[in-house]
Amino acid sequence: FMAKRITPLLVLRATFLPAPSVVHVVPIRGSIEENLDHSDIIQFAVPRGKFEQCTRFLSASLCRKRDGTAIDLGAGYLPRSRFYLGREVFCLPHTCNVWAGRALRRAGIPIFLPTAAAAQSLTIQATHYGTRTAMRRKPVDAF
Repeated sequence: FMAKRITPLLVLRATFLPAPSVVHVVPIRGSIEENLDHSDIIQFAVPRGKFEQCTRFLSASLCRKRDGTAIDLGAGYLPRSRFYLGREVFCLPHTCNVWAGRALRRAGIPIFLPTAAAAQSLTIQATHYGTRTAMRRKPVDAF
C-alpha cells in the first residue's frame, strides 16, 4: 500500500477491488535485522540456479519504460526505499503474500500458495524450510 495510513477500509478495497500493484523496494546496507526491525526474517540456503530464477521473477514483476528502467512511483515507508509500478493486479487471491510465495517457490522453497494469502501463514510455511533470524518487533503497516 502506498497510502500514508493503512485503514481497514483501504484493506477491504484493495482486497476485493482489483487495482494495479506496486513493489516496495528496500535497499539494505549492513545487517538485514537492523534495517528491517519491523519484519520476520527467515534465512534460506538457495542454490545459484534457483536464486537466478527468483531474481528473474522479481525483475519481471516490475513495469518498465522503453529504456528498461523500472517506473518509480515515489518514496517508500523506510529510508531510501521506493515504490515501483508492478505488472500484476492486486486483489484476492493475488496478494503481496502470494506474490512473495511465488518468488520463494522460484527459489526452491515449496510454499503452498492457496494458504499463503495471509502473512502469518506464509511465515509459518517458510520457517519449515529456513532459519528464523529475527521476529517482528514493530509493524510498519499497523492500522
